[in-house]
Amino acid sequence: MKHSNKTILFVDDDPDFRKMLTPWLRALGSTVVEATDGEEGLKRAKELMPDLIITNVKMPIMDGVTMTKMIKEDPKTKNIPVFLLTAFGDPGSEVYEKDVLTAQELGFTDYMVKAFPLEKIVERIKHLLARSDA
Repeated sequence: MKHSNKTILFVDDDPDFRKMLTPWLRALGSTVVEATDGEEGLKRAKELMPDLIITNVKMPIMDGVTMTKMIKEDPKTKNIPVFLLTAFGDPGSEVYEKDVLTAQELGFTDYMVKAFPLEKIVERIKHLLARSDA
């Protein structure tokens, strides 16, 4: 299923990871706008009102948790789903399930670690985009 006319804001300070994932996101038929830190991500979220925000946690200037908190506190942007995609966490550990719950408590719609294969990450993103159609 193509997600044409969907805008994804991809906020990550790792240029190699952005370069690797962005073509997959564009292959979904989505427009991808990149930001390199939480401050830029917050500004772009308010300007673009994207269908989905993908963010990392640890970034310069403003981290992803602070950015998400500010997005969720703003009535204009609070309903934008935010997908936390981070290098922190081990998907095979008991702690991972706790991390997922903590991420949801912090305002993230979903949480996944970058250790998963790109195909699995893209499947989760497709699911989140489909939910935004509902």
